[in-house]
Amino acid sequence: MVKLMGECPKARVAFLLALAADVSVAACIRQAAQTPPPPATGAPIASLPLAEGVPPPVASAPAVSALPAVAPVRVVQLPTRDRYRYVERAYALGEAFADSPADYTVDYDGERPWVWRSEAGDYRLVEDAPEGERIYYYDAGAD
Repeated sequence: MVKLMGECPKARVAFLLALAADVSVAACIRQAAQTPPPPATGAPIASLPLAEGVPPPVASAPAVSALPAVAPVRVVQLPTRDRYRYVERAYALGEAFADSPADYTVDYDGERPWVWRSEAGDYRLVEDAPEGERIYYYDAGAD
């Protein structure tokens, strides 16, 4: 190869250009590894400060006896191993949210339930009721 490069100036130039390109790429990679990443420019939504000011008045949800009558719910009997799966998922979701502040509240017929939403799209809603807190869990995409 050395003999070929000595006889052909074009091959020598091509070899030197390839060598220079390789050295400059290696220097860029080395510099990028030593340079710290730039600081984050914005906070994630979950870490934004809570709203300030006077909170809306707390209103209790109606008692269970005061709720309107609804059509019967269709009941599906699941195999024993699947029977408590929804309850276990709801419990796990409640444990995951733990004591974190609610993501938001909504005005719903004069009530303002607190809403938590997971990254997967599951929801936990909590509202005040005369008997205490009433908690609802919804799987992602469920009614």
